[in-house]
Amino acid sequence: MSTERGIDIALKTLDRIYPSIIWWNEPYEAKELLLTGAVVMGSGLKSELAPLEVDTRLEVLNDGHIRLPISWAVTTSSENKAQGFEFLTYSLRPDHMANTAYNLYAYPTRDSAVHFVDEYSGKIKYPFNAQRNGKKANQVLVQDSTWYLTTKKLRQTKFELWLSDKSKEVKVRADTSPYFSRRERFQ
Repeated sequence: MSTERGIDIALKTLDRIYPSIIWWNEPYEAKELLLTGAVVMGSGLKSELAPLEVDTRLEVLNDGHIRLPISWAVTTSSENKAQGFEFLTYSLRPDHMANTAYNLYAYPTRDSAVHFVDEYSGKIKYPFNAQRNGKKANQVLVQDSTWYLTTKKLRQTKFELWLSDKSKEVKVRADTSPYFSRRERFQ
């Protein structure tokens, strides 16, 4: 996916599975598609999908999940610089990150917090959390931000060109599906 050739190979693979793809625009749509039976397999945000594992017969698999590290900063010109640093210090504590992983559909972004998650292993509220925290945290892939930024324009341009060739097909399919009759897939 770093070269035009690599992207072309990926798009040819998408061409093969294209008739089976159902697109979603908003994160909650992935959950709706699964719950209504419009799809039998899907991908989406963990915050939308994790509760399904508790309340339904669906299983959420997280192996190979891409973790996107997010950076926080306090500007030097901030009027509330002290409060900003206080918040960062608090929120980045390993025990606090582990507690967040316990209570939410999240996981620690610092390796130093992983062993704290193991302390919660018998008490984790959601089975989904146990799958990606603690001992299984190494099965999560960390996004390579440098690669992502240097290839973004190429990937985006090639995908948008590929998608523009498909957009009429998608709208026709959307018109024939009861689920999609409520929404326009591409605006």
